Amino acid sequence: MKGLMVTLVPFEEEDVELIYQWRQSDLTSTLMSGSLNFVSLSEMKEQMKQDKSRYVGVKTNAGRKIGFISWHEVKTQGNYQIGGTIGDPSIWDEGYGVEATKLVMDYLFHFKNAHRLQFVTGLYNTRTIGMLMKHTTQIEGILRDYYFLDGSYHDAVICSVLRDEYYEYYEENPEFYYNIFDPETLKETKDKFKRYYENQRSLFSNLGV
Repeated sequence: MKGLMVTLVPFEEEDVELIYQWRQSDLTSTLMSGSLNFVSLSEMKEQMKQDKSRYVGVKTNAGRKIGFISWHEVKTQGNYQIGGTIGDPSIWDEGYGVEATKLVMDYLFHFKNAHRLQFVTGLYNTRTIGMLMKHTTQIEGILRDYYFLDGSYHDAVICSVLRDEYYEYYEENPEFYYNIFDPETLKETKDKFKRYYENQRSLFSNLGV
């Protein structure tokens, strides 16, 4: 599948070595998996063989491999969770990950007859949160103390989008994901999420949980 900036390509065995290299960066590793795990290349290959997720590589239209997107079916049929990363921090915020994610969502809705797609990410992952808040995804809740990093627990957010919501939104906003990282858009989405998060934490406190 090809977009304006990236193409999704079959995942090859040698791509595991790229992921291994990207995970040598603490920042990339944290955003990719929510943890800092010291594993060897052979261990990572074995883990990915056992993993039930499907993977595709993300390649620029100039031919450079820059990341991957994964998905796996959760709970009932037609429900999928999506993950992935752009491995090189120097090209974050340039829209590659947004378009790659959009292409995978297109694939799951168009060809796999998906009904619901979900995302789970740590609150420290402000780039992904910015994308999801401006996207047609709906926040379902806060997963408290979901990740443990650097001696502390961190909350995560879970969002989802239903098939009909997705089609309706992109019919009305066909140019959405090319403008997502506009500075004003980022500030708006971060402020919106901050208000939502504070309200949710207040609700938890009021319920005594």
